[in-house]
Amino acid sequence: MINCFSRRCLVLLCGLFWIAAAKGQEFQRFRFGIQLTPALAWLKSDRNDEITPEKIRAGLNVGLTTDYFFAKNYAFASGIALFMTGGTLRYRSETELKTAPSPARLQANTDVLYKLQYLTVPAGIKMRTQVIGRLGYYADLGFDPMIRVRAKSDFLLYDAPASAPIDRKDVNVKGHIRLFALGYHIGGGLYCPIGGDAAITGGLTFMNLFTGITKDHNSKITSNHILLRMGMSF
Repeated sequence: MINCFSRRCLVLLCGLFWIAAAKGQEFQRFRFGIQLTPALAWLKSDRNDEITPEKIRAGLNVGLTTDYFFAKNYAFASGIALFMTGGTLRYRSETELKTAPSPARLQANTDVLYKLQYLTVPAGIKMRTQVIGRLGYYADLGFDPMIRVRAKSDFLLYDAPASAPIDRKDVNVKGHIRLFALGYHIGGGLYCPIGGDAAITGGLTFMNLFTGITKDHNSKITSNHILLRMGMSF
């Protein structure tokens, strides 16, 4: 279900499109780019009495961008990227993790590090200013549909209550993570023309995957991110 903030984003996107289109500017151009995005990601649970976030996970995302300017300073923004995310959750009570080839039974207070990768094709609106001095500024917001391509986890597993723990690394948890996820993003930054149509870009973006990323029906796990976007457009 799309939450209230997401509905407002959708209404705002539609409003910006009609405002820009009403200006009647005859300006259509595709701009392409490459992007390198360091990120900080953390997971959040709606049941903090049972599942609590513990650690932030750092990642590095890479992708290609495409902007279609339907007016001089307004564009549909899309592209394709490999999105690496995750984080650590502590399960306060015994739980079963759907691992391959067989489920793993975790003891209470076990930390699980999720290492996830998605393929994403964002869809949004980008607004930019004219170049002021040597710099121009932009803002963008939109939605981020994603498909899971990799799901691994690290955790300690006990064969018996009094036994020494087994440190399990890179365990396949695709059975525990949903195939599809949906999020929204909002951010801004600046761009610096370097000649012709080429420009260096940089900015900060907040992203939230508001659909539950796990198949656990007793809790909803969402994912938040701070992205440092760096790239070049041409």
